[in-house]
Amino acid sequence: MTDETITRVRRAAAATEPPAPFDLDAVVRGGRARVRRRRIGAGAAVAALAVVAVGLALPSSPMSVVDGEVARRPLTEDVPQPVVAPVVAPVVADDPMRSAVWRAVEDALPADVSLAADVSGDPVEPTLSLQLQRGDERFAATVIVHEDHADAFRPCSEPTPELAVTVAPRPCVEGQDDAGRWRVVADVLGGGTGLVSLLDGTHGVLMTWDVRDGVTLTRDEATALAEAALSVAAEGGIAWSTGVDLESAAARWEDVRAGVEAELGLGPLTERSPLDVDVDRNGPGSLVGRYVLPDGVEVDVEVWQRAAPYDAVCPVTQACSPFPGANVETGPGGTEYQAVSSSIGSRVGVVLRIASRRQAPDGMVAAVERVVELLPRWEN
Repeated sequence: MTDETITRVRRAAAATEPPAPFDLDAVVRGGRARVRRRRIGAGAAVAALAVVAVGLALPSSPMSVVDGEVARRPLTEDVPQPVVAPVVAPVVADDPMRSAVWRAVEDALPADVSLAADVSGDPVEPTLSLQLQRGDERFAATVIVHEDHADAFRPCSEPTPELAVTVAPRPCVEGQDDAGRWRVVADVLGGGTGLVSLLDGTHGVLMTWDVRDGVTLTRDEATALAEAALSVAAEGGIAWSTGVDLESAAARWEDVRAGVEAELGLGPLTERSPLDVDVDRNGPGSLVGRYVLPDGVEVDVEVWQRAAPYDAVCPVTQACSPFPGANVETGPGGTEYQAVSSSIGSRVGVVLRIASRRQAPDGMVAAVERVVELLPRWEN
């Protein structure tokens, strides 16, 4: 290559525009509506946990076969790219309480555990969603700071089938710790998820993480992270967003139905049965609207609210959520459907379920977002 050619190449490279910046906030907002497609097998009593991930699908590299070997043409992707360090999303960095919780958790991380992806959080409460790495293994962890409630979390002495607590090889532990806090340490969801809950009478922390023995976090390490988050909450200053006024939402449910109908664009939603209202006077409960489209396809719109992050909610026969981010299928089977869900903090969930796989997810996502906008909020 001549000097003149090298000069032209360098000038062309310098003039090349960098890729557009990655809009993490947009992904976090869009990613909150998670699309699930399920075919429930007939006769299943409790199916496996539905784990939903947000990923980037990369196109396949062009390939050809030469003398029985695979030969690939060099692509831009083959050129080593600079490593971009994970950052803290604005939803966390720009909020004093969330950023304080993150700094405390970061300081408590084991020395050989690092961030594998950007730190994200919840826009309405101090919650951290983490992708961590130890050695070559990546794993997820969630830290939820919440208000303490009068009812203690008792998964060991009062187990529930949807939480699926295991007692071997590690026991389920619950009770007062040396600091007078109510502490729970357990393996749940059949042993694949670790859980630590700390309650001090005013504040609480619920932490969950992927369990892979000798690879991810130990119970002591996870407890240290939960204690770090609780220490920040104990300093005060948290403006709690306590959820949705379900009674007011029930009174305005026709607006919800009309909003879903407009966003789906599949024709009128006709009631199959009156709105199912099950609301406690203190706020927890559920609203379930059941409808049918002109072509006979059934549509369910569900709004539920738990008293605390560790309270399981099972508003319908198809699924239970034992804690935020976990969904366990419990339906009788034989039903094919699509579902899109979103959440408001750790307590409120919105689910749109359609008994068909023909509906494009975009309309369902827009419908769920519309429901979230219409729900009346109440705060302390």
